[in-house]
Amino acid sequence: GQSTYRCHSTSFPDTTLPLELSATRSTISSGRNTRIERRCKIDSISVDQNKVNIDQNETNHDKYDVLDDRQIVRISTTSLSVESSVSNHHQISDLDRRIAHSEWMRKKHEAAQQTREKKELALKKRQEEEEREAQKKEERARLERENFLKWIERKKQQELDRRAMLENELELQRRLKEIEDNLAGAKTTYLRRWFHKKKEEQKAQRKQQETKQKKIDEEREKRLEQSTRAYEKWRENSKNKPKPATQGLLPHQKAKPAYINPIPWQSIVEIEPDEVQEDTLYEKKRNINQLKISDRKTIAAHQ
Repeated sequence: GQSTYRCHSTSFPDTTLPLELSATRSTISSGRNTRIERRCKIDSISVDQNKVNIDQNETNHDKYDVLDDRQIVRISTTSLSVESSVSNHHQISDLDRRIAHSEWMRKKHEAAQQTREKKELALKKRQEEEEREAQKKEERARLERENFLKWIERKKQQELDRRAMLENELELQRRLKEIEDNLAGAKTTYLRRWFHKKKEEQKAQRKQQETKQKKIDEEREKRLEQSTRAYEKWRENSKNKPKPATQGLLPHQKAKPAYINPIPWQSIVEIEPDEVQEDTLYEKKRNINQLKISDRKTIAAHQ
């Protein structure tokens, strides 16, 4: 079997009344199925006035219903109520419903207003953001256009400057070529004059050197001649002079010098290489002559 609960709602004037239970037994006979129903009624639910037709001395009655070939027996117990109390209760309930409905509508309108304001605010913000983006985009486009125009002007100016520089360079090259052409003859003449001048200077230098060398040779010959005459004169005079004592030495011997300078003699006068060579030759000749003279003296002494 199955056990279920069903509740009947009946309005009462006083909401503080306790819950009244109405016991209803229903017996359902339908072949194999048997169901027992227990029903109760609740205070806080109102019943439509059109459905309330209860007499003050209403008595209990039994109802028999047939549902789906099942016979239901209902036994209900309802407490009596006063018609005026029910009317007052219904009026109060209607007023409460109106107040609640008004409050609900007010809250609904407020919520709808807030939602609408939020949507409007969001839409306004979005429009402002779109306007700002559009302004930024326009500003960027304007700056790009201005920069592009400036770049074009700068390129044009650079091209003009380049052309002017090229023209100036070509003009300068043309002038230099004209100057070179004009100075070609003068340059050739100047070079010829310079070469002739250098040639004359070289001739003068060679002549001066020859004159100087000739003078040096003449002076050397003159000194050599003077020295030769002086030597011959001394030789002639030395024949009549007494010979020095031998100091215990044989005729072919001679005394050693008492002092020899360890530092060789050095001239303090700068002598040119040609003069040094000539002096060397002259010294060799003089030494040869002295050797010859000493040999002659030795031979004469032995005789």
